[in-house]
Amino acid sequence: MSQNTMGQGQLKGLGFYLDRHTVVRMDNEAVAARRGFLAPYVYAELDVIDIAAGSVVATAPIRSSVAMTSDNPDGAGDAWDVLTTAQKVETLRQSIRDGLVEQLPKVAGAFGAKPAATDAGLEAGTRVRP
Repeated sequence: MSQNTMGQGQLKGLGFYLDRHTVVRMDNEAVAARRGFLAPYVYAELDVIDIAAGSVVATAPIRSSVAMTSDNPDGAGDAWDVLTTAQKVETLRQSIRDGLVEQLPKVAGAFGAKPAATDAGLEAGTRVRP
């Protein structure tokens, strides 16, 4: 499936974009077209706030989305069922973790701090709730 944009407006927050009607053709032409797709997304801002001053001193975007279609060879099936409930939750959690690992070093420098969180540190010590 090629990268493309659809519709109008902009997603914010985290969730799932569900399209049950668009016919999706895979990059590999040997694969049958599928109807609909599910796109888990995270569109958020990571802010460092100076509590004493009451102001935001640094911000970085966390952006993640991926479109998924059914694996059913005949293209049938509801796009919502592409992932199980557990997979949906884990996909959002992993997107948040990946965004934090990428952006935390950029905002941590606002106070001259070196970020303590690494990918392994986030996995072991951070609870991320979607």
